[in-house]
Amino acid sequence: MLSTLPDIYLKTTNLTDRAAQLRKIYFQAMPEVCIERPELITKYCRNNNLLGKERVSVLEKAKMYRYVLENRRPVVYHDHSYQLPGKGKEMKRFEFEDTSLFAGSTTSKFKGVILYPEFLALSIWPELSTISTRMKNPYHLSKDDAKILERKVFPYWMNDTILETGRARFPKDSVEAYGLKLMQYLVFFLGSKNNCISHTVPDFSRAIRYGLRQMINEAKAKRDEAADPQQREFFSAIVEVLEGIVGYSRNLADEAEALAQGENDASKRQALLEIADIYRRVPEFPARTFREGLTTVWICWTAIHLENPNIGLSLGRLDQPPLSDLYLKDRENGLTIEEAIELLLKKYEKQPQK
Repeated sequence: MLSTLPDIYLKTTNLTDRAAQLRKIYFQAMPEVCIERPELITKYCRNNNLLGKERVSVLEKAKMYRYVLENRRPVVYHDHSYQLPGKGKEMKRFEFEDTSLFAGSTTSKFKGVILYPEFLALSIWPELSTISTRMKNPYHLSKDDAKILERKVFPYWMNDTILETGRARFPKDSVEAYGLKLMQYLVFFLGSKNNCISHTVPDFSRAIRYGLRQMINEAKAKRDEAADPQQREFFSAIVEVLEGIVGYSRNLADEAEALAQGENDASKRQALLEIADIYRRVPEFPARTFREGLTTVWICWTAIHLENPNIGLSLGRLDQPPLSDLYLKDRENGLTIEEAIELLLKKYEKQPQK
């Protein structure tokens, strides 16, 4: 079946009520700084003596990301945010009903801003008390959360960020030290490129087509066959991270199931049970439907952003196989264009370069 659109700009296609409502809420809400990741990262690094270490191995980093994935709060639905303040107006909290078909996010906030203390997050340290009220680009940050960043997170990274580690290792008169100084004073906005993956389109096709469990088993087999210690460590790291992603998805399924047990509305209870069923299957196993395929992309996309700042990462062409195959199959089974658009309008999040 070839599915074509008479109007490729979708001028004749309307948003569903669910998508329209989520869009309205998103643009009504202001970004919120989330301290969940920096708290978890700092706790793990302190407990495992990674701060100040000469070299942190790829396996140690993988175990750290697995810890974050498995221990972060599984958010199925958000229920509040903060109103973008107009000129001369105060910021106000507002509540809403989240009806998204996709659970999970990179932060614990509805429109969350994720922080990376090992990269550039310490740059907002002087603004912790004013970031919510500044005139340009305000970000909501509660006083309690600001206090945690100021006392329990940022101080431990003063000498252990990527920049400070590089500064300490290179002689002051070296080319590398000059490059660091240039980056700091002249091109600070490009500094993030040295800290993460950038301008990249991740390939989600194998995760969608085969599931992460098969990829985990393949990595284990290659680890066991490898004679090179570095190769064994590399494949062990792959296993750790992918198990962390699977664990996070299972936690979301458990949370959705728990919410369903306390839900009196039959339609809402059914929606939660559907989320639980889907997240218990993917991304661990192959996606069978368009919605399951997009859920796999969403969870893997979330995991990538927990590791790396979003500096030019892109979802790429979602109309390519295997998602396009799942879409066409579902279209034959009755999926409408409007329903497909609704699925594509997943939760969007602001990703700062912190």
